[in-house]
Amino acid sequence: MTYMRSEDICTHLRTKFCAPTHAIFFEVPDATGARHSGFADAISMALWPSHGLEMHGYEIKVSKYDWKRELANPQKAERFASFCDRWWIVTSDEVIEDEAEIPANWGWMLAAPEGLSIKKQAVRNPQPKEYDRMFVAALFRSAGKVDSALVESICQQRLKELRLTDEQRIKMAVDKARAEDARATKILDGVLKHIEENKLYFGDQTIIDAIVAVCKSGVSDAWGGLASTAEKLEESAKRIRGCHASLALPKYPKKR
Repeated sequence: MTYMRSEDICTHLRTKFCAPTHAIFFEVPDATGARHSGFADAISMALWPSHGLEMHGYEIKVSKYDWKRELANPQKAERFASFCDRWWIVTSDEVIEDEAEIPANWGWMLAAPEGLSIKKQAVRNPQPKEYDRMFVAALFRSAGKVDSALVESICQQRLKELRLTDEQRIKMAVDKARAEDARATKILDGVLKHIEENKLYFGDQTIIDAIVAVCKSGVSDAWGGLASTAEKLEESAKRIRGCHASLALPKYPKKR
């Protein structure tokens, strides 16, 4: 079972019965002001003659409890159905157990995450009631509600996208931190392994300073590494000694 909210079903209706072929209104009263006696969840109007210029009404139910209440008071829907060419009950899964529960002329649409499907075709009303000005005014006043609902739907979708982006960004940051920690641990393990028994005599800061000194001096990046550096130092020492001898400078003082 996939649970659908009323807002999700409204989004499906808005997508299916949208401009330029249709206009749709939500929470439509049967009159304006204090004169109204109830609301239809949605009313749509076909705007092209090729679609029959029909007006359809929709009652949305997402729980068995609400559906049972609707069946107990069918007159509520009939006040609106009398103006409409067709009347539909639109439900989420498992709200209606048996198609026989549905009044004879009503249609039934089933809502799922992927959209709406017709389970029972609505019978066309042969003589819809003429619209009075109160009902037309109620429709026009409901037009603003459609815009608000659409804006809310867009905002919710954008918020969902932003949250997904944030989750991805956080995951990337966590993965990067874990990779850096793993690298640091690997380096430390390697250093401690190579200094073996001497590691107890080296303080943490001494080890850190030594590594930093080697890296910053460029020794580790030189061609041939430490071996090449040692050869260069030995060659330089020979030259210094030779220069010292040729200049007949005093001998080096012995270290005490």
